[in-house]
Amino acid sequence: MSGKSLIARANAGEYLRGWAVAVASPALMEFGGYAGFDWGYVDVHQATIDFETCESMIKAAQMTGMVPIVRLYHNDPSLIPLYMDMGASGVLVPHMNTREQAEAIVEQTRFRPAGRRGSNAAARAARFGFVPSIREYQDQVNEESIVLGMIEEKQAVDNLPEILKVPGVDIFMLGLMDMAESLGVAGHWDHPEVQRVVSEVVGQVRAAGRHICIPTMDLDKADDWAQTQQKRGVFFTVVSVYQVMAPAAERFLEAAQ
Repeated sequence: MSGKSLIARANAGEYLRGWAVAVASPALMEFGGYAGFDWGYVDVHQATIDFETCESMIKAAQMTGMVPIVRLYHNDPSLIPLYMDMGASGVLVPHMNTREQAEAIVEQTRFRPAGRRGSNAAARAARFGFVPSIREYQDQVNEESIVLGMIEEKQAVDNLPEILKVPGVDIFMLGLMDMAESLGVAGHWDHPEVQRVVSEVVGQVRAAGRHICIPTMDLDKADDWAQTQQKRGVFFTVVSVYQVMAPAAERFLEAAQ
């Protein structure tokens, strides 16, 4: 399933659930796909995941039908071709704070003439060269790959009108904890000022015809949260492996005393 298929489903009003794996484990990526998550990202940004393991995690997602994304280690366009050549359907870019950064990111996700990504006909994404036509493969990648940009600092919010002028950033994800820190209320993702900024960002992104992802922070309120987000035009969310595992572990330990 391609990255752009997620956009089509969101356009149809479907709520897309993401699975964030910040641990070097292809099995956990595979688990999320079989569990029913629509998309998942390998969190290279917050975990010690080497290149070989990352590629195995992408494969694990693909075999279940879950769309694989890679969250970059940091905002560096030169990293993008490496992960895309592994077979990632898109990249999640941390700290996308300026229009220039957004333009550089999009440029590296697309082959010429749409971008400047270098050609690698022997890449896994190109079936190691066993594609009928390299040009057709590259055109397909240009059409189906997606870019997710993280809005997690005040600078990004201030520059959002300019960032939204860049075609090719398909989904904007709010980094609520970093945003809280940037706004001077560290640790309080649900602070009124953070939520005011969230509403502002959602309004701008949806008015520009783009999609936005807001992480699910409180699993106990996930049902109401999902309904509320969809009503405001938010059709993407994500939850981490650790968020799911921690409550289950606590319940077991309490019950098995």
